[in-house]
Amino acid sequence: MGARTWTLAVLLLLQIVAGMGNDDPALRDARTPALDPHVADGPETPRESPVAEEGTVGAARRCTPENASRCPAVSLEGVGAESGVAGAPRGTPSPRPRDLAWLLDATAGHRREDWSAGLGLSAPPTPADDDELERLRWMPKAEFRAVPADRRRAAVAASVRHAWRGYRDHAWPADELAPVSRRGIEWLNVGLTIVDALDTLLVVGLDEEAREARDWLASPAMRFDADRNANVFESTIRMLGGLVAAHNLGGDTDGGHLLAKALDLAEKLAPAFKTKTGIPIMDVNFRTGDPHQPKWTQKSSLSEAGTLVLEWEALEEALRHHENVTADDGDGTAGDGDRGVVEDVELEYGFCPDGGGLMEFPVARAVDENGAEIVPERPAVAGSALAALRGRRYAREIADGARRAFNAVKHAVFEPHHDGLPPSQVSCETAQFDRRSAITLGARGDSYYEYLLKHWIHSGRPAGGEAAYLQAMDGVLIHLLHRSSGEGE
Repeated sequence: MGARTWTLAVLLLLQIVAGMGNDDPALRDARTPALDPHVADGPETPRESPVAEEGTVGAARRCTPENASRCPAVSLEGVGAESGVAGAPRGTPSPRPRDLAWLLDATAGHRREDWSAGLGLSAPPTPADDDELERLRWMPKAEFRAVPADRRRAAVAASVRHAWRGYRDHAWPADELAPVSRRGIEWLNVGLTIVDALDTLLVVGLDEEAREARDWLASPAMRFDADRNANVFESTIRMLGGLVAAHNLGGDTDGGHLLAKALDLAEKLAPAFKTKTGIPIMDVNFRTGDPHQPKWTQKSSLSEAGTLVLEWEALEEALRHHENVTADDGDGTAGDGDRGVVEDVELEYGFCPDGGGLMEFPVARAVDENGAEIVPERPAVAGSALAALRGRRYAREIADGARRAFNAVKHAVFEPHHDGLPPSQVSCETAQFDRRSAITLGARGDSYYEYLLKHWIHSGRPAGGEAAYLQAMDGVLIHLLHRSSGEGE
């Protein structure tokens, strides 16, 4: 095509466009206002334009927030497959029509009394005298269909299986999976995600995946000897708790290898509790066994002091369930004896360490409701009948450090200047709180308040033991709860 032909084509196109502009009533109306300024604007004004047809561009350009009640409804019907809009696949349902008056109101910045019509949502009629329902009238009426419990369980199991396979395919046996780069990340070189996941796999019934996780954890591949600094709090709630939970749910090997790994970890962390108060030093190097505070702080958090006791006591009780010695020889080593070492035990309802759900089994509580020893004169050292622990000796009161730490901060809620809410940082040597630190139910403090209640329940609900939790919740309601109010309230 020559240059002359191109020039003629462009001139013809410009002429066509110019003619359309002159003949198009919508564009002509946009240049000549059609609204009568003498006509009052109000709810009784007909919602139609005297000149422009409903849905035209001219009508849209004449509408303002001041005359929105007279604006026509702009129809969006036909947008989709028939409209030729780019990106709209054939068969795409047309959007619901929106009222332009609502749209202008929404963009004007002032309060919308009711925008359900603009969104095309249906709202049930509400009594005119019910102000609370009237304020909520914009909300769509949700319809819920009951889903059978077995289908919900299957959906949960499928989600867990999906997450497990993502980790298994891309990060095994690293501590964590980086989902974007699809690679494993090491923190402590202990297969942390495997520990985290095992009890969940057992609960949802993914037996094959659970066996795979158990076999790796029970193998020599899992060991606590990397030159890494392990946080005592994180290691307790994730690894120690995970291993003991899997053992208690019946996911251990016959020889008790997971319980043995939990004991390995406990003995690695134990040096951190050798402080005057029992509040542990924050970090322990797995290879050297050296406990130390991190460079960024010399204070422990409220969570790190008060959120350890349940996991350590669960380990202690699981070990006692398999205990096979009764006395200390006096030289720090345990003598051999019959299994069933505790004579004055209390029968409690709890999770049987061998699995099988709730049933009665002997649990030796450390103290009664008055703080007195239930079974005095206990042996200092014990052993186990489990094959993985046979011949091994360990501290019988292995949870004593965690109990001391918990008690060191538990009673802080009763101090008048705390009013139920101790600060979030505490010295492990003096148990004195840093009053300049934040008071929070968020990170570094939240789980402390949970354990005030959970430990009371785990201890058999002794009379008066709930007082610390109630005192703390009084402080929350008095000092941290704020009720916001909407307009007009």
